[in-house]
Amino acid sequence: MLLRDLSGSISEVATLCGFDSPSNFSKVFKRFYNCAPREYRNWNKH
Repeated sequence: MLLRDLSGSISEVATLCGFDSPSNFSKVFKRFYNCAPREYRNWNKH
């Protein structure tokens, strides 16, 4: 998943996923995963 790749920002991930803004991406992500993208990234660090 793109969020596990720590080289890209959340904004870059949002753009690559086709979202027009990082805030829209975060809202949809939180609805599906029940956490913010940054929280998900922190929990899934290798």
